[in-house]
Amino acid sequence: MEIEHLSDPQFPPGCNFLAANMVLTADYFHRLATSKIGRGEEAAANNRGTFYDVQAVFLALSIGHPNYAREKLLATRQQRIAREIETNGCRANHWLRPIALRRLQDHLNAK
Repeated sequence: MEIEHLSDPQFPPGCNFLAANMVLTADYFHRLATSKIGRGEEAAANNRGTFYDVQAVFLALSIGHPNYAREKLLATRQQRIAREIETNGCRANHWLRPIALRRLQDHLNAK
């Protein structure tokens, strides 16, 4: 998925707040989707990966990239849901952890 980067313009005094916010949001989205740390979060096979997906889709929709959001959601079905959620709805290996219920709540809240 290719990501369009909006450059940071110089905002004059009294600039349009919504336009300025859109540029800042687009810049954050670009950094999230292309940085080493962002890519690591995207690849994480746990709640961090789930929250990355939610955040990336929300930001993409916020800045007018519905195709990226759609592709991300479709990819998530195979890359995250099919691989990490068992047929009974549990996260693979999460019941072995001492805070399993809390992690399950995190995932449910992210969606």
